[in-house]
Amino acid sequence: MFFLQPEDDYQPVIPKNLGLTLEMLIPRQGQRTLWCEIPEVTNSGILGILSDKQKQLQESIFEILTSEVSYLKSLDVLISLFYENEDLVQVLSETDRAALFGNIKAGK
Repeated sequence: MFFLQPEDDYQPVIPKNLGLTLEMLIPRQGQRTLWCEIPEVTNSGILGILSDKQKQLQESIFEILTSEVSYLKSLDVLISLFYENEDLVQVLSETDRAALFGNIKAGK
């Protein structure tokens, strides 16, 4: 396993011609995707250029980005199905809503 040291001044490599988009960060239902498995990455030839250490860093960056996108997607579901649900708004007191949802809109 490779670990980057502080003296490593490697910058992430994202060639402009890869055409990476936000949609690529959204995991398909029930499956996770590795950066190195994205067709745009495999077809670009970049995997043959990067060192193992650089590939590990790219995978780590991709994992952080996909985790954040997944979190935001879950937050959208929570807000739209529960927080903004008219039936729940009528049933729950402000105290109960605050206890259940806290400051959920600030997390977005």
